[in-house]
Amino acid sequence: ATPSPTPTPAPQYPSSFVVSASLTVRWLVEPDAGGDWINFRLEAANRDAWLGIATASSLSMTNAANGNAVVGQPASGSPTVDRFRLGGKFVGSGGVAAVAGTTTLSSTSLAKEGTTTVLSFRRRNVTSDASDGVWSTVAGVSTGFVWALGSSQTIEYHASRGFSTLTLVTAGASPTPSPTPSVTPGVSSPSPSPSASPRPAANRYSQAKNITGLGTVRWSVE
Repeated sequence: ATPSPTPTPAPQYPSSFVVSASLTVRWLVEPDAGGDWINFRLEAANRDAWLGIATASSLSMTNAANGNAVVGQPASGSPTVDRFRLGGKFVGSGGVAAVAGTTTLSSTSLAKEGTTTVLSFRRRNVTSDASDGVWSTVAGVSTGFVWALGSSQTIEYHASRGFSTLTLVTAGASPTPSPTPSVTPGVSSPSPSPSASPRPAANRYSQAKNITGLGTVRWSVE
C-alpha cells in the first residue's frame, strides 16, 4: 500500500510579544526570495469572541494607510478567518467590509485552546494586494499595528482595542532559529562543546520594544 504522506508540522513560534493582559502575539519569520513568509499566532485569553489585527500608523480605524485586517470569527461553531478593509467605524459597505477576491492568507485557523481563542495565519511580508499593508522583516525595523478583541461571535463594535509596534526581526538576530537537537530516551547526550565567548553587548539582546516616551527596551531570555 502507498504510505500516507507525512503531515506538515505546525510552525513553532520563537518570538512573542504581550500586547495586553488579554492578547499575546507570537510569530515566526521564514526568509524567502519571493518575499518573506510570516507565521502569526494571536492568543486572546479568557475569550470566546472575534479578534483581529492590521498594520497601521495610528489607532485611528479610518486612516487610509491602514492595511487590511485579518479577523477571526468563531461564528457559533463555524469559525472563519478573512481579510477586512477598515473604512469606518461600522460594519458594512464603506466601513468594515470583507475583502473580495483571492485571499493572500494561508494556513488559517481559529480554535479554542482551553479558555483561549487562538487565531493563526500565514502571509508574505509584502502580498500581491497592496491594501494588505507591509510587515517589515528588515532587522531592527518595527511595524505599527492595531488590534481589536470583540465580545461577540461575529465582528461588531469593540471596546477592547489598541495600537502598538512590533519588531519581527531584531538587529543582529537570525530570522530562523537553529533547530533543537533531538534526544533519544535512554541514550546519553554528548558532552557539550566549550562555552562560546560572550556576545558583544550590542548583540546580547534578541528582543526589542519601542515604548513612547521612554525609548527602546531590549531583553533576552536564556
